[in-house]
Amino acid sequence: MLDPDGSAVYDGKLKNLKGRGNSTWMMPKRPYQIKLAAETDLMETGDPLEAEETWVLLADYSDPSHLHNTLSFALASQLGLDYTPHTRQVDLWYDGEYRGLYLLSEKTEVSDGRVAVPDLESAIEKANPDADFDAPVTVQGKNAYGNFIQYVDGLQMPESGAGGYLLELDYADRAAAEVSWFRTGSGANVVVKSPECLPEEGMRYISERFQRFEDAFLSGDGAALAELADLDSLARCHLIGELAYDRDYYFSSTYFYVSSEDGKIWAGPVWDFDNSYTAQVEGFWAGASWMGSALGKIPEFRASVMEAFSELTGLVNDVLLSEDPAAQRGTLRSLRGWTEALEDSWEMDRVLWPDVPGYELWYEKQDKHSLSEETGKLGEFVQQRMAWLASAYALWGENPPDTAYYMDVRPEHSYYEDVMYVTERNLFKGDSPITFSPLLGMTRAMVVTVLHRMAGAPEATAPARFWDVAPGDWYTDAVAWAVEEGIVQGYDDNSFRPTAYITRQEFITMLHRSVGLPAAASDEEPDLSGVAPWAEDAMRWALSHDVYTKDAADGLRPEARTLRHEAATILASFCRNVLEQN
Repeated sequence: MLDPDGSAVYDGKLKNLKGRGNSTWMMPKRPYQIKLAAETDLMETGDPLEAEETWVLLADYSDPSHLHNTLSFALASQLGLDYTPHTRQVDLWYDGEYRGLYLLSEKTEVSDGRVAVPDLESAIEKANPDADFDAPVTVQGKNAYGNFIQYVDGLQMPESGAGGYLLELDYADRAAAEVSWFRTGSGANVVVKSPECLPEEGMRYISERFQRFEDAFLSGDGAALAELADLDSLARCHLIGELAYDRDYYFSSTYFYVSSEDGKIWAGPVWDFDNSYTAQVEGFWAGASWMGSALGKIPEFRASVMEAFSELTGLVNDVLLSEDPAAQRGTLRSLRGWTEALEDSWEMDRVLWPDVPGYELWYEKQDKHSLSEETGKLGEFVQQRMAWLASAYALWGENPPDTAYYMDVRPEHSYYEDVMYVTERNLFKGDSPITFSPLLGMTRAMVVTVLHRMAGAPEATAPARFWDVAPGDWYTDAVAWAVEEGIVQGYDDNSFRPTAYITRQEFITMLHRSVGLPAAASDEEPDLSGVAPWAEDAMRWALSHDVYTKDAADGLRPEARTLRHEAATILASFCRNVLEQN
């Protein structure tokens, strides 16, 4: 790693290099995690505690300005949020090739220079010298509240039992892939990021403490909330997520930490803003979510948010939106200053990565404009968003925002009415009580379960014959019924592939079969380019009944996976136009 003047910040080996991220890893420009051979302060802060081995390289692929994360972290730091990651932009080469403009960042992890809570993970490893922490055996159970917990079998807590915890709210499927995690009474999924391998005793402690925290804010008990959590950090993290209209906040990439010193739950560090600052400027997002709306009804929390908003207003007006390129406070700079500093690297990056993905569907593309245009749009968004928040918070004390049905499906989304239609009729719901996950794919097991439920869940006369459908799975009865009804046939290897994402033409074919293979409603012959021969009759039928429509830009896309919001729209249209159910 070289400074702009060519002097070496680090000139050594890497212990490892690996991919990182969830949805960001599916994008063309990949994010990475690196581990150095020696602890080094890559941020050049001069603080010996900042020297670490592990760092992350964020691609910022969906951020046309390359500033969403940078300015969010800088604002959080200036608002006094502890453990906000230090970052710096770098030009990345590997294997002799230029790879683009990246954001080098500290990893969100427990250590003296990162999230500086007591290192319970190391203490657990010392207390269990014979345990295999590389291949832990997990056990599932319930805590004192009757909520799901998953922990590592056979481990003992250190004698003191004291330590720190780093927690993350996440999607259900992502949480289920982790070692230690729990589900709250409201259905939120909480991953224990540290200690990753947590004994039962520690899991019961942290899951039950978090449940008391959840009970306090859901019940509106401000006194209990102040005893269990730090209101100031909750309010300031909430405000950063709200300003950015961060559609992950209180949903995923939302961190909390607990120190044994006071046992309180603190919010932070903030994380993951690359796909923010692009939605509407009006309306609450964090404040309309399951957690944010409950917090917003507590006077003490609202007061903390308003105090933080006053500070944020000064930072935005005096520094971020300043016309002076030299305006700076700590790591926060003016957008004009960042534009001048980044322009050459940004132009180099645009040669390799000239577009960004659209929000609705990852395969949509939007061309980048010049950096000054992109930062101009970003500045306009921030200015308008701050103006709307100021007017909304002025009335907030009298009219706290209402709770959203799903925190990730809002009335402004084009598929909102269809998601509400299938939810209210119990056709299918979210992947938790608070999230619908509209951009996740629909699996084959999900679809046959929906059709089975729509038919009244009749019993099949014989079990499913597929080798990959085991007795007792949540979809077993539905698959057996669907086979008898001729709705599914499976594959040549006698598999059903329940977890495979269903394509659009497969989905339409199942619907067509479920109503007895009727003919199309008109003689008009649509363009069926790309549709498999076995799906052509079903597609003609669906198009003639408006069960399925073409994308304006991409046509039918019959082989694309069906996203959950698309499934809701197709099912709602099927019920209205074919079954004549309003």
